Amino acid sequence: MDTNDHTPTENGWDSLPQNLRDDTFLLVMKELSIVKDHNRLLLLVTHGFVEMAIEALIKHHLKNSKKLLDDSRTYPHSAKLLILNELGIISDQLYGVFDWLRKLRNRAAHDALFRLRKQDFPTIKCDDPIDPVDDFYRFCVLLLAGFWNEHLDVFGPLFAPGVTGLKEDGEESAT
Repeated sequence: MDTNDHTPTENGWDSLPQNLRDDTFLLVMKELSIVKDHNRLLLLVTHGFVEMAIEALIKHHLKNSKKLLDDSRTYPHSAKLLILNELGIISDQLYGVFDWLRKLRNRAAHDALFRLRKQDFPTIKCDDPIDPVDDFYRFCVLLLAGFWNEHLDVFGPLFAPGVTGLKEDGEESAT
């Protein structure tokens, strides 16, 4: 079979070139599309990528990052968010959204019956007015895409070298 033959499939993911199929960011987007009709799972996948991305920012920006990343008891996700906010790496608004998302994720992880409610959502400024309860999938995609774009220089080489054409060391990858 010719490796350049990309037969489209039902969802299109399998038609991606091989060098893109292993990009973490695209795999996360694929996972989001799989669970898009299940808000609890959608929240868990979204938050999982946020945690991974926050750790990448910690590793990239802090000289003692290993200490923070290796000691999750002393430095839980909430502390990492706070540190990045205090250093100006993530904005006050994004800090608030991610802290809220963390609390909502905790509820989703521990409540036997989890349902999104209007009162779960604070006023979040967004260029694209959406109802996050009615279209939580779109809300999650827009949240991750905005965060991704804001820190593309760090995330691109780590999570999507096939898409960005960059490797972690800043060199161009062979795509």
